[in-house]
Amino acid sequence: MSSATRQQRTPVLVVLHADGYVETFGQRHIDARIVTMPAMGTKEGERVADDYLELTLLPRHREIYFPGLIRATGNVQTVTPGAMAHQNVCLSIVRTADRLKAQVAQ
Repeated sequence: MSSATRQQRTPVLVVLHADGYVETFGQRHIDARIVTMPAMGTKEGERVADDYLELTLLPRHREIYFPGLIRATGNVQTVTPGAMAHQNVCLSIVRTADRLKAQVAQ
């Protein structure tokens, strides 16, 4: 399939806040739905929760609730000011290394 005929992917951003608040960002034609998977402690309970979730979805969302249509996964993590500072230091080191590499290449 050529790039001219390939359907352009529409970006969607999901932001998870530390207090549990969730925001989704996207163009107006995106139909986002936020749901919570019930917490269960057993494999059988997880299957029941999965069935429950599927049955409570609107039909248009139920048709995309399929493992082959997962587009991204992740885990909720707390980002602390210290972690942010550490990341900024790491990015600064990488940028400095890139500048040095470019200077040596000249």
